[in-house]
Amino acid sequence: MQSDSKTAILNKPIFPSKITSENITAKEKWLGYLIEPAGALLVNAMLAQGKARPWLLLSIPLVSVCGILMYLVPFKASTTVQVIWIILSYNLYYRFAFTMYNISHMMMVPLSTRNDEQRSKLAELTDLCATVYDIAGIDCNRRSFSESLLPCVKDKAAPHREYVFCEGGRLNGETNCSEGNNLLSEDDIYAPRILLQTKEDGTHTKAAMIRSKEYKYVLRLYEKDEFYVLAEGESVNRIDEEKYQPIIEKMKEELLLWYMKTCDIVPQSFDDRFTAEFLQNNIASVGVPLFVAKAVTGAIALTGKTPSQFINTIRKKLNL
Repeated sequence: MQSDSKTAILNKPIFPSKITSENITAKEKWLGYLIEPAGALLVNAMLAQGKARPWLLLSIPLVSVCGILMYLVPFKASTTVQVIWIILSYNLYYRFAFTMYNISHMMMVPLSTRNDEQRSKLAELTDLCATVYDIAGIDCNRRSFSESLLPCVKDKAAPHREYVFCEGGRLNGETNCSEGNNLLSEDDIYAPRILLQTKEDGTHTKAAMIRSKEYKYVLRLYEKDEFYVLAEGESVNRIDEEKYQPIIEKMKEELLLWYMKTCDIVPQSFDDRFTAEFLQNNIASVGVPLFVAKAVTGAIALTGKTPSQFINTIRKKLNL
């Protein structure tokens, strides 16, 4: 009965939307101008310099000036003047200056191209590293699984990633992986998140994700796996539906290959087989004083060679 009464209240004439036409009407436009004048200005303006760039540049001094005005309240003036000052400066900042910056900034990505294929390329956060290195012409001289986005910038049709991945969580019992020791009190603003990490109910356990443009598969260690059709959102887990099993198996295989490629990194430089300490101990072990052994390794260092390189040179000369 209580549910029916709530439904009856929401069905009253005051709650339903008054918008019945497909196109924006004059009333809606005027409402938009009154509520967000800067937003209406940005959306409707078409300038030779672009739709967002001029407003982004103009917002820099406006945000600075309006932000300062909010704090320069004339305290020696009357209360009425102070209230008027606060209302005007607050509205100038949040309804005009900041709105101009925020909307023009958010419009940069969707306005960067009108091609949906270019805008929907998959990328990982790690790709930023390779992209910066590529632009700067830097050789990082180490193994990286980051992929540069520069080819996509130069050639809009260039392929990038077919799948993106991420992983996280911990094993049951690995409480050292939580931030529980950093919790000062349960009144701390971070307490809800930190307390979740300390639970052993599967809340903070291992999972890995693979995502394509159309689907997302989540492999969970202790809980049920998840599979989503992204066009539907991520509210219905379709992991058990038979028609999606071939896609799920393919994504599992790709996830396994990703783990195989990225689970380990071989060191870029070779370890010395014979270190100075190892050589000293071996020389001293046959009865030679330690200071003599140290002098020998010191003399080898003066040749500019490592102990291993020096020994290999001696072996070659002696045909050993």
